[in-house]
Amino acid sequence: MMMQAAKAGRFAQSGAQTLVVYVAATPIAQEMATLFVKSWDDVHAVVPLIQYSQADALAMLGEPETSIRDLLRSVDGSALH
Repeated sequence: MMMQAAKAGRFAQSGAQTLVVYVAATPIAQEMATLFVKSWDDVHAVVPLIQYSQADALAMLGEPETSIRDLLRSVDGSALH
């Protein structure tokens, strides 16, 4: 929840709308993702969505990879810092 609060502050100040996609493949993950989505209710700068597979989440973001592992492999390591 602390991470959500920190993100909310950054996103709200950015002046742009941000798409946040949660990957929730299991019932427990789906419950948690639902809580996270609800936490964005009053933050109009954030559009939170839940996807049930990595491939669907990445496709929604316009990425050609079908797994987060493959996405990370394709990214220059300096971009992650």
